[in-house]
Amino acid sequence: MNRGAALCLVALALWLPACGPGRAAWSASWRAPYGTFDRDQRATFREARTDLDAGRIERAWVTLSALAAAEVDNLELGVWLQEVERMLVESGSDSDPELAALAAEFPPGEVLRRRYAERARQTPSVAGFVLAARVESDAIAAQTLLERALELDPNCAWAHYGRAHALLRQTYRVDRWRMAREALSRALASDPAHLRARRLDAWMLAQEGYAGAAAVALENWLDQTQGDPRVTPEERLSAQLDLALAWIQRGNPREARELLVDLEGTLHERPRRLAILTVAHHELGDAAASLDCARRAEDAEPGALLPVIQQALLYRPDSEAAQARWDRVAEVAADGGDLATMLRGLRARVELERAAQREAP
Repeated sequence: MNRGAALCLVALALWLPACGPGRAAWSASWRAPYGTFDRDQRATFREARTDLDAGRIERAWVTLSALAAAEVDNLELGVWLQEVERMLVESGSDSDPELAALAAEFPPGEVLRRRYAERARQTPSVAGFVLAARVESDAIAAQTLLERALELDPNCAWAHYGRAHALLRQTYRVDRWRMAREALSRALASDPAHLRARRLDAWMLAQEGYAGAAAVALENWLDQTQGDPRVTPEERLSAQLDLALAWIQRGNPREARELLVDLEGTLHERPRRLAILTVAHHELGDAAASLDCARRAEDAEPGALLPVIQQALLYRPDSEAAQARWDRVAEVAADGGDLATMLRGLRARVELERAAQREAP
């Protein structure tokens, strides 16, 4: 890989969200602890998902509420009902009187947390603790709730999976990654076909640089979730983008480009798709297409730094075009922001200093 491509990948890694060995084959299942559906329930659930995708929130809420009331320990249903309830709160709907009353008293982010915390307090159960943890804003409090669920059922894959998430949120812990990996391994040991745990497994492999294993995990996940109503189109698209990046990292940019071109026109994560396509074109030696993608990525997300960085890397280091873009990155980073923004600003300052040294007599 040449310098330009390597720097494009470094920039891309800074922009991506900050979830080894290969994994055994597995098959998606509708008969798992805390997630079993008979044929009729599957059909009804699919109808609710169709309504939800079509924006018929109240109708989806009625269907999911009835399903969840009949299967109180079904966490797949419980999680989807929570998502619909979140939409009801955000839209100001009064379809659910209890939610409406809480929304009148507390900010939106507190409504579900208070509802499920109170339910778990009144009626302690594995499902109750897991659902309360899922909407808990404090990572330590969420971990505590999940550990209470595991006291009731040490083999609950949902609780182990949730615990992995809660640990990853505790960024100050030096052992958070190891502990999260252990929790995730327990989840997959309890339920090898747990779709959310499998997705997190692939993400963690990718984050640690196991591109080959991550690609295999993502390929399996995408294959097994094709047409599955438990997975949203947006989740599948995000997984496809992760797969494209893994393919590039393992030296298969042509396959990545083909996948990304097939996704052209999709709105979800368009800037990220264009950013990865920029790298794929560059790896294949198509400088013009790479630069065009970087420019389109900038248009898709005005103010984002990554497309500007990619353009700067694609121009000759001593060109006015490259320096102008590094100037813009340094200017934006100087206004403050998160760690990634500061790192990009540092990178911009280094490039500008190098340019000044090249121009010095």
